[in-house]
Amino acid sequence: MPDYKHSIPPETGLLVKEAALAAMSAWVAAIANNIKNPVAGIGAAIDILDRDLERLDGDTGVSLASPRETISRIKIRMSLLNEYVTELVDFAKPPNVFPARIELDPVISVIKEGIADLGADPETVQSGLTDDTHQITADEGRLVLILKSLVLNGIEAIGSNKKAKILIAAQRQYNGRSHGVLLSVEDNGPGFFDNVITHIFDPFFSTKEASTGLGLTLVKKYVDAHRGTIMISTSKSLGGAKVEMFFPD
Repeated sequence: MPDYKHSIPPETGLLVKEAALAAMSAWVAAIANNIKNPVAGIGAAIDILDRDLERLDGDTGVSLASPRETISRIKIRMSLLNEYVTELVDFAKPPNVFPARIELDPVISVIKEGIADLGADPETVQSGLTDDTHQITADEGRLVLILKSLVLNGIEAIGSNKKAKILIAAQRQYNGRSHGVLLSVEDNGPGFFDNVITHIFDPFFSTKEASTGLGLTLVKKYVDAHRGTIMISTSKSLGGAKVEMFFPD
């Protein structure tokens, strides 16, 4: 019997992985583009219906609170679907970033507004910035995506049986090569389980049913594009998951 045992050289394995990811990205882009336009059309129709109901509510004197509440729930689900489609599109695109000196406080405010649109309590998110960390060198749009993804991950992991606490903190740091800001997001959830640690940044890997499995993949992708580093651990103060990202100046 011939012996088929062999090993693949590391460089060959890397090329195979890159080719597979490129093919996957093209496939994901095609699916996302086919979903994006119908989602936008449905969202626009719901907005029109909501405005019509608001006018009827005032003209007829009849309470339309129940159908408007239904529309509100539909809007939240449409926003979640739009988030999933955005993740698919972002996964398929190159991780272009344009870092600039930006303020962190407005970014955190945008995060709070964004999660409120998805039905989450904005007061869940607390800021732990120090006097010398209100500014960071980063691409503002990408930083919003990074923090929003981590915050939503934390809220989903905590669930509805416990009051969620999310802390966004920062500190100045020198990592041995450059000065920058160490930005952290930590929560009071169950944390990262040992059996998922090695796959945590893999595309489409998720322990949740309603998830693309791309959230942390995109977080790492954009942190890498900033020439930063990312590390996961357990929060000492809140007891849950902690994600630390270093953004060089």
